[in-house]
Amino acid sequence: MSDNLEQEIKDVVVEIMEVDPGEVKLDGPLDQIMQIDSVVLLEVLVTLERKYDISIQEEELQQISKLGQVVELIRKKQAQKTENAE
Repeated sequence: MSDNLEQEIKDVVVEIMEVDPGEVKLDGPLDQIMQIDSVVLLEVLVTLERKYDISIQEEELQQISKLGQVVELIRKKQAQKTENAE
C-alpha cells in the first residue's frame, strides 16, 4: 500500500505539473526540484484531498516542503479516518 500511495501521489504531481516522472522525488524540496509555486502546490493538494477524501488544514500545509511529507500526511489522515470510522 505504501509504495502504491507514493506512486499515486507522484502520478498526480506529474499530471498537474506536466513534468517528467524522474523529476519527482519524495525527498526533494517541492519548490526547487519541481519549480512548484504556491498555486500549483495548492492544486496538487486539493486534488489529493478529493482523491483520498481527506481534509488538509492550512497549518499542515505550512509544514510541507517535501513530497515525502505529503505522503506521510495523507497516510496520517487515512489512519485517522479509519479510526474515526470504527
